Amino acid sequence: MYKYNIKDFRQACGFTQAELAERVGCDQPMMARWENIDATSNVTISRENINKIAQALKVTASDIDCTIQMTLEELILQAKADGTYIAKNCNKNDLAALKLKISQDISSHNRDDVCCDILQLSATANHECLFFYDLLKEKKFTSKFLTIVSAFVNGLNAKD
Repeated sequence: MYKYNIKDFRQACGFTQAELAERVGCDQPMMARWENIDATSNVTISRENINKIAQALKVTASDIDCTIQMTLEELILQAKADGTYIAKNCNKNDLAALKLKISQDISSHNRDDVCCDILQLSATANHECLFFYDLLKEKKFTSKFLTIVSAFVNGLNAKD
């Protein structure tokens, strides 16, 4: 098992190690070493290089290194992007009903039901919301939780 999730994302993008290395600003042997760092190794990749890899692969740094949590700004952008994707790929009637439910659950400050609503929207559109796991770390209905969910709802309204 590898420490960093580079290879799968690289292959999904259709890049060779050399192509990704060029985009990141290193050479192919370095990219090969980074891809093959064992999960138990003490060797790490700098956050700066993880960010470069993530940017080149159009994913978040936390996708590459699961020990990195998304910043609030990244969570907001990802939540809005996920909401927009769902709005464009979900049946109008399903979307309207689920948007109403999430609005009601937000109004009643019901954190658990809001999380369930997001999962249901995600399943309806067959789309994994990348911000969701970081959102779950908010154990209460905090201002951070509300900010992230509001960004998601704004994305859902992009189709309106």
